[in-house]
Amino acid sequence: MTCSPLPGSPCIDAITNGYYPPTDQRGFTRPYGKAADVGALEYYPSNFTITSLTGANSNWAVQGNGFPLTPYLLQSSSNLTTWSAVQTNATGPNGLFEALDTTSEASQRFYRISVP
Repeated sequence: MTCSPLPGSPCIDAITNGYYPPTDQRGFTRPYGKAADVGALEYYPSNFTITSLTGANSNWAVQGNGFPLTPYLLQSSSNLTTWSAVQTNATGPNGLFEALDTTSEASQRFYRISVP
């Protein structure tokens, strides 16, 4: 049995010398974050998080994190009531994702992540 570190635990990102296995006990990629975590499990947030929106011309790059190799759906809305699919994809082995909204109204939208 294993126990995941709690958010803010001092064991998170504590291995800075590079000596750790490439995956944790579940097979999730290490490190997640700035450095690897002490213990059998690498800490991953319990949900998907959008961490940045970057505008380029009329496009928006939406970046974030979640669980490794997990399908997700990026949705957008102009009114927070009606949502449309922007992109369906899966996170990488490190749990990171990046999606691009190329619609002409991208700069005037709200975004959310849905996990099936």
